[in-house]
Amino acid sequence: MTGAPRSAVGAVVLAGGTSRRWDGADKTRAVVDGLSLLDHALAALPTEAAVVVVGPERPTPRPVRWTREEPAGAGPAAGLQAGLRALPDDLPVVVLAADLPRAAALVDTLLSAPLGGGARVLTDETGRAHWTSALLSPDAARTVRDLLDLADASLHSVFAHLDVTLAPAPVGATHDLDTPDDLRTLQEDRP
Repeated sequence: MTGAPRSAVGAVVLAGGTSRRWDGADKTRAVVDGLSLLDHALAALPTEAAVVVVGPERPTPRPVRWTREEPAGAGPAAGLQAGLRALPDDLPVVVLAADLPRAAALVDTLLSAPLGGGARVLTDETGRAHWTSALLSPDAARTVRDLLDLADASLHSVFAHLDVTLAPAPVGATHDLDTPDDLRTLQEDRP
């Protein structure tokens, strides 16, 4: 399979965290360049993509399907599985965290290269894998859907079941906003 056709992909956006380091404030609503972080993630996805957001419902300009992991708060692995179960099983699926202000660069990179039967996971400048910046083949998505008991499992343990190809992300694109200080630093670095 060459690069995934933009009209034939699904997407799971993980937006269900507790935002502990944000003192309970919903970090997906933090605004960067006039858009909330969640809206950056949604805008990065192809307009034709079937999109599922995992987390509590919030207003968005793009129509999406909402779902929750079982039980709610069970972590990103359970969230990924819940999102995949809400999508058709014959699509490659973009996996994206909702706290990435440069989501568009990540999605462009994920969809531009050939994808085999496994998963493509983007890495940062240090070579560290970012499991929430990935593209799953239909076979890989089915494998994750069928795993048992993912409550509190790590995404790394989920991807261990897949044939993973690591690919470099554009420099700086994997930087997420884990804390309000991350947001301040990003805003100070902008012209």
